[in-house]
Amino acid sequence: MGKQIPQTTSPSGHIDMYRTICELAGLPVPEQPTDNKKRDGRAVKGISLVPVMTGEKDSVREGIITFKGGYAFRTERYRYVEFIKNGTVISRDLYDYQEDPLETVNLATDKKQAKLVKELAKAMRESPEAEGCYGLME
Repeated sequence: MGKQIPQTTSPSGHIDMYRTICELAGLPVPEQPTDNKKRDGRAVKGISLVPVMTGEKDSVREGIITFKGGYAFRTERYRYVEFIKNGTVISRDLYDYQEDPLETVNLATDKKQAKLVKELAKAMRESPEAEGCYGLME
């Protein structure tokens, strides 16, 4: 039987798979063209999960952005969501998976969570994947 991969609750996303597979296969990570006329560009987005798989690190990222009606930033403990219309945040959700794994209580309007909401909103916009999330950048 092969080596066991450690279990983790580290945030990761589909965007991390390409880099992870390249590293596992010993292949270089190709570049994405900056437009249809150029062959050079920028590195493929995502972060290799190999350090987590080998147990070298517990996590390789603070959180991951997803989109389904709103931009969500999922960390190991929280899921923060912004619903944006015409560049304006019209609603926020904040769920604490440690205390409320079924997302029954939205903490975003709790004044005690204002600092955390601000920190997660900033972290989401500074995430490597935020560049392509045009609603966040308006």
